[in-house]
Amino acid sequence: MRHLICCILLLGSTLACGPRAEQGVDSTEPDIVTAEDTMAAVPAGPAFRLLGNEPFWSLEIDSTGMVFRTPEDSAGNRFPPSQPVLVGDTLRWNSANQVSEVEAMVVPQPCSDTMSDKTWTHKAIVTIDRRRLEGCAERR
Repeated sequence: MRHLICCILLLGSTLACGPRAEQGVDSTEPDIVTAEDTMAAVPAGPAFRLLGNEPFWSLEIDSTGMVFRTPEDSAGNRFPPSQPVLVGDTLRWNSANQVSEVEAMVVPQPCSDTMSDKTWTHKAIVTIDRRRLEGCAERR
């Protein structure tokens, strides 16, 4: 029995002197979670305006969410906020509401639409309810 107690004490002292102690972490003190840790604002993703024609559509993206509009639906289909994911050099958002799903991708490459002489800074690809739309985009 004495041998078992000595082994336990030896093991305990070895663990206490392991890597955590070498890094200056006191494992005996509990972690303290403050209101700042749990209530801090989530950083907002960048705001973009995406547009396409033939057919005409637009998608506004900002910290409040996304709004997809067409000439037939000028009020728009609203989606909750979504943090973008960076895949290579492409920003990608995914969101859904009670009736629709949307995925938006913004690629940093020059884009020109067929209706104006404007050159946009980004190419846009939007898939809404499995319907793929292509157009141009710019930061707002």
